[in-house]
Amino acid sequence: MKKDTLKKAVVLALTVCTIFAIYACGGEKEVTMKLGEKTTIGEDLEFTPVNVLVADKVFPPVSGSYPMGFTAKSGKSYATVVAKVKNLGEEDIKASDLCAFRLSVGEDTFTANMINALTDNETKLSSSVTLKAGATETFYFITEMDTSAANKETLAEFAFTKDGDEPIYNHKLTIDTTKPFAVTEKLELNKKITVDGFCELTPTSVKFLSKIVPSNPGYYYNYYKAQGADNKLLVVNMKTKNLSEKEKNAYDFYGVTAFYDGISNAGTVVSDDEKKANITQYEKLSAGTSRTTYGVLNMSKKAENGKCDIYIYAGGTYYQYTYEK
Repeated sequence: MKKDTLKKAVVLALTVCTIFAIYACGGEKEVTMKLGEKTTIGEDLEFTPVNVLVADKVFPPVSGSYPMGFTAKSGKSYATVVAKVKNLGEEDIKASDLCAFRLSVGEDTFTANMINALTDNETKLSSSVTLKAGATETFYFITEMDTSAANKETLAEFAFTKDGDEPIYNHKLTIDTTKPFAVTEKLELNKKITVDGFCELTPTSVKFLSKIVPSNPGYYYNYYKAQGADNKLLVVNMKTKNLSEKEKNAYDFYGVTAFYDGISNAGTVVSDDEKKANITQYEKLSAGTSRTTYGVLNMSKKAENGKCDIYIYAGGTYYQYTYEK
């Protein structure tokens, strides 16, 4: 009787040890992630990386009324993994508690990082966001790295669990840090972009100008001119239609960024008023109405006679256009 009891105890103990061994191995098993593919993290999160941004600056994709972002130190760049994150649990999660992450390039590891969420209709980045239970938000996982370390096989490593106090970096995403955006679509002049239920955008021209003025100016009017003697305005003319059911600011519909000579430039969006007598940043479009808007960037004059890449962001997609003299 005692022998049977002892055998059962041994079997039970071995079974429990096996279960814990499997759990430990499962917790540390390497998981390969891919852009556009959802990964479920235990019972807590769904994590879907959607794009990778690499630049000397990080700004929200839509300019808003006063865009604010981050500028890397000299010789450094920001590599940003943009991901949709869903909270599957019943408790709220602070952005800072989502995970640890880092970049690895060969023998180099970069750990200077921060987590920000897109807020206010994609016009702001905030580190103080809490991911509510059941909610999905877009997060920027930003790491500062040496610009000279850019590599097509950079490894973004995420740790959602710990071994004691040490993060377990077992979720891995291979990214290309040699180009500004991982996922883009082509922008063509006079070809309409439709964001269902939100807007229609038709780019009509891309020009370098010293200033932009309204086509029917009154006695007093606003205009925009280049800042600095060595700069000119890069202007993207955009026919913009509000497809939503609410009045919106002209700058809510899209954002504009340009790269020249390895430097990124974040632009702003301004608009004609209804009578084309004024151009301001504060125009509003009523539901169903159309207006000419302008994506405006302050650029080096040298770019006018060279080559630069322009990116229009709308509805979660970056559209790329190459200006070349």
